Amino acid sequence: MLLPDPSIDVGKLAELLAAEFSSGQLTPIFVPAGGDSWCYRAGPWWVSVRRDRQGHFPANYEAARELRDSGYEFVLAPVRGRNGKVVHTVSRRPVVVTEFVETRSNFRDGLTREQLQELTQAVDALHAASVTVDVRPESFDLPFADELEEALARAVAGAGAAGPLGRDVSNVVRRNEARIRDWREEIADCQERCRAAPGELVLTHGEPDPPNVMITPGGELLLLDWGDLLRAPPERDALALRALGIAPPSRSHVLRFYELRWILSEVAEYVSRFTGPHTGNAEDLEKRGELARYLS
Repeated sequence: MLLPDPSIDVGKLAELLAAEFSSGQLTPIFVPAGGDSWCYRAGPWWVSVRRDRQGHFPANYEAARELRDSGYEFVLAPVRGRNGKVVHTVSRRPVVVTEFVETRSNFRDGLTREQLQELTQAVDALHAASVTVDVRPESFDLPFADELEEALARAVAGAGAAGPLGRDVSNVVRRNEARIRDWREEIADCQERCRAAPGELVLTHGEPDPPNVMITPGGELLLLDWGDLLRAPPERDALALRALGIAPPSRSHVLRFYELRWILSEVAEYVSRFTGPHTGNAEDLEKRGELARYLS
């Protein structure tokens, strides 16, 4: 979970709500609820100050709004402001505002069979949908490639001076150099095969699993966080579904591409974090735990 960012002007978030959503003098309250955005609750609104590490694409949020307006009720989409936009700018960061909905997203016992069926139907409906907004097509590129290269080089050289976790992470990267090399070689092969025969590209969410799956008190299933919408092979969503026990038909090399892209993007983010200046705060400790999922 992200900690509050002091560079985000909460007063300006309140001004946005008042100007675009007729919300009077509501004060947004920070909620530690996500890794891809800084979240705030303000009365009937959920405010998301986007981080979007892999790139910010306003069209994705416009597409989510279009899907919802077209009757796709499982899409929890941003609301348009008075200016007609769904993406705003505050403190030089993109901001989207969604109606606050009472839901649960913590499923310690997993989703029920009925909920899994509903999620499968929602993803199938998304894959069959179309929008007029120009959503990006899959290129099978690695947008984090330079970050990964530079972070690994810093780690191997030694990052003990970067902060309290720098030496530890440097040692972990050195121990896993062969594994990382194998991953990079394998994903290069997968990229070549995917580009040669990409198959049909459909609208994909990217992470259709908890915590992006929520259930309302009335039992309605909602999918949120549409910033990574992409026209891509269905395998892009199949990766998350398989982790939930749903096994849609998939081409193994395409599925493996998305699995490796996820792993390497996580490694890039966390190694970059710990080979640069850091303090060892609660957010750092959480991210160090995440890195341990991939590098032992």
